[in-house]
Amino acid sequence: GSCREATMFSAVVPSEPLFTIAPKRYELLISHQFQTKIPNQQRLPAQCFCSHDLSSDPHHVFTCYRTYPHDKLKVKLAKFCSSASLYATIEPLNVTIGTRPDLSIPDLHPDGKTYLVDVTTADASRPTYLNHGSHQKYFVAAETSENAKTQKYAGTFSPETCDFIPAALETSGRWSKNFHRLFNKIKKFAHQNRVQDDVRHSLYVQRWRQILCVSYSTSLMISAESTMKDLLGISQVDAAA
Repeated sequence: GSCREATMFSAVVPSEPLFTIAPKRYELLISHQFQTKIPNQQRLPAQCFCSHDLSSDPHHVFTCYRTYPHDKLKVKLAKFCSSASLYATIEPLNVTIGTRPDLSIPDLHPDGKTYLVDVTTADASRPTYLNHGSHQKYFVAAETSENAKTQKYAGTFSPETCDFIPAALETSGRWSKNFHRLFNKIKKFAHQNRVQDDVRHSLYVQRWRQILCVSYSTSLMISAESTMKDLLGISQVDAAA
């Protein structure tokens, strides 16, 4: 179950543009998931822009720049809320002090509070997480990054009116337990308030699981494509010199 979301891209039927992955990006996804040779890997420079050693870790191109996948995921979560008749606000103002969560979701909390959600992506292969044992068991990177988010937001909002949820994905596409809990809260709300027929609800849930998984996977590959194009440009200039 822990890897179901990571491999969703390979199981979804491309019945609409949303689920259609371009062949080159699909090739990158396979390389990323199985840690095999990346297309054009031999042309990459020795170092990334961030000085990471690409000669020993070329798969760093998939995780160096994660802003675009993060932002894409945040928007898709807001749309998931909207589909469930919830009105999530992206990067709400004046709900926290000194920082800003990715989403605020009223009406979902059983006690009438507003959920403040901060989405994060975690690369389990980074030394920070490896030192915590991410190479030995699932969720270490996700839970470590969520703990950091919880500490960051501690004391920045009123616990009487708000509740904080850090929701992480590992860059493989694996959902954290918190991300699963958030998804389950929203789907339950949708079942109670919008899609009450059990069969239709099951199809609704499956579709949104696919949307979140495939959009994250493709956005990660778009980001990797952009990084590689920039790096290969540098490599070509170095070779010409």
